[in-house]
Amino acid sequence: MHHTENNLELMLRRAAAEPELRDAFYRQLLESNILVQVQSVHGESGVIPSGAEIGVECWYRQDGTEVIHFFSSPEAFFTAVPLGGKCVVMKTHELFESKSGTAFYLNPGSDLGIEFPPDMVDLMLATRAIG
Repeated sequence: MHHTENNLELMLRRAAAEPELRDAFYRQLLESNILVQVQSVHGESGVIPSGAEIGVECWYRQDGTEVIHFFSSPEAFFTAVPLGGKCVVMKTHELFESKSGTAFYLNPGSDLGIEFPPDMVDLMLATRAIG
């Protein structure tokens, strides 16, 4: 079943085909709400208090490199994690800022997947701070 793509996914698809749109995609990505798989969520309401530590699920490549996967939609999450799991919704820049020096992968297992190495994440965050 194919889901209707959200604005972030549409922009990612366009940026992949039209390199001149990549900067606009990166800006939109940093300000977008994304899903991040976590080990546990505390609190009955499912709301995590500001500043609370969350245990982000880390995945590892065969070479041992830590990569944090994140997702543009619930459909993208369930494509990668078909048995489900716990996630939190947060802004992409908050995830990137909280895990400095880590590689990230948006939508693993999807045709809308893209990796962000640590140096690229640092550049995106620096550009955000200026702009």
